[in-house]
Amino acid sequence: MGLFALASCSDFFEPEQDAVIDNDQHWNSRSELRRGALGAYAGLQDIAVPLVVLGDLRADLLEPARNAKLEHLEIHTHKISQGNKYIDPKPFYDIIANCNDVLHNVDKAMVDPDMTEEIRDAYKAEMITLRSWVYFQLSLIYKRVPVVTDVLNGKFPEYEPDVYGFEGMTNWLITEMEEAVKQDVPEWAKESLGGENSPWSKIHIDRRAFLGELHLTAGNYARAAELFKELIGEGGPSGTGLKLSENSGQEDWKAIWGEINSGASGLEHLSVIPFQKNNRQVNDFLKLFANDKPDRYLLKPTEVSVEKWELQTMRSDAKGDLFRGYGASYVRRDGELVVWKYLESKTEYENDAIHCIYRGADIHLFYAEAINRLGDHEEALAVINDQFSGESESAGIRGRVEVKAINLREFAGVADDPDQVIDEMAIMEQVILQERALELAFEGRRWNDLMRFANRSGRPEVLADRIAEKFGSEKESIRTLLMNKNNWKQNMPGVNL
Repeated sequence: MGLFALASCSDFFEPEQDAVIDNDQHWNSRSELRRGALGAYAGLQDIAVPLVVLGDLRADLLEPARNAKLEHLEIHTHKISQGNKYIDPKPFYDIIANCNDVLHNVDKAMVDPDMTEEIRDAYKAEMITLRSWVYFQLSLIYKRVPVVTDVLNGKFPEYEPDVYGFEGMTNWLITEMEEAVKQDVPEWAKESLGGENSPWSKIHIDRRAFLGELHLTAGNYARAAELFKELIGEGGPSGTGLKLSENSGQEDWKAIWGEINSGASGLEHLSVIPFQKNNRQVNDFLKLFANDKPDRYLLKPTEVSVEKWELQTMRSDAKGDLFRGYGASYVRRDGELVVWKYLESKTEYENDAIHCIYRGADIHLFYAEAINRLGDHEEALAVINDQFSGESESAGIRGRVEVKAINLREFAGVADDPDQVIDEMAIMEQVILQERALELAFEGRRWNDLMRFANRSGRPEVLADRIAEKFGSEKESIRTLLMNKNNWKQNMPGVNL
């Protein structure tokens, strides 16, 4: 913990006035409570693009394209100025302020005959989860993060929040989230936004998925595995679990970024930020990635990322990762590499592609990561390759898209030497890190993945080597920069280090 100079930058603690309910309304009805929660969730639309840019441009999967701005070059080279819009903490704290407002006032709504204790507890659990997830995202950007859990109403000079580094933040969030998960209440978004089949029913942050990620980060692998296993078994959409069947893969894999809850891809969606152009809810993914207009094409896939798919082999022995690589995650258009995930199902003017926070494959890969650390390397490999214990309906991460199974000894380069002993846990870590890139590229997950694996092993080169590979003449200087973990994150304005 530490101190924070609130007076110096209290502006990003002050929520947008039209995004919160005036306390004069007394929060005395279920509808007002619902509107307050909607204001909190709507803020996710403002941070979807920054999360993707920071997650993959800082890592090895994205690089500046021909129309990139200075702000993109700064992130790419890890020389980010405090004025860079992508690291602006205000949109994050706007969400936090809205969550705090709901949590502070939720009990007032109990005067409404339509309110029940179950509904109240559901709102509390949802807002604590959303607030906690946003704090975790801030901790992936900044070295130290101030934690505000009160409604400030402009009372900055006398308020002294706790300030957490990454480990302290993770531990605090685990405590918060264990309490939220204990609340056996329905997910608010599903109950309040049109039911199970509504596109907005997936905007919530799944409690078990997020708590599992926190425990995985903290090294509590048994608890993480337990949570992920619950989701895979019976905790997914409609209570059916997250099944990676061939019916939700192959050519339908790219439909994941189409309609929410549509067909087989609906089983993949766990937590999603939706956008709807007809309601003026749009994003900049089209501008970032499309190369068909003069003001577009700011970011593109790296050759390093493309090579990962091209080096795979299908079960048919065809070369490449044909259902997740070319034509799905990326294309070459007019001689240029283009991120395709967000463009495939969109016309030229449809800038409302969804963004997945958690989806089925992500949870399976987390589960493989956790059980590998618990020593079950064989089961972890089965999750990656094909069917695994107790999940007859699951085809595995690679199996559902017909990519040839991985053999650990071949992966380690010792298939022809049966006497060579290999470290199966360490090799599986490399397999999982590779598979997360193949499956989740351009979804904003990569930076956190690289940090998590590097911190776990105590080897900063796990991160530094991979990121340096996307550079040419700057390769060695970037590697040297990133071998120092102090250069991985930014200083938040006003925070005393």
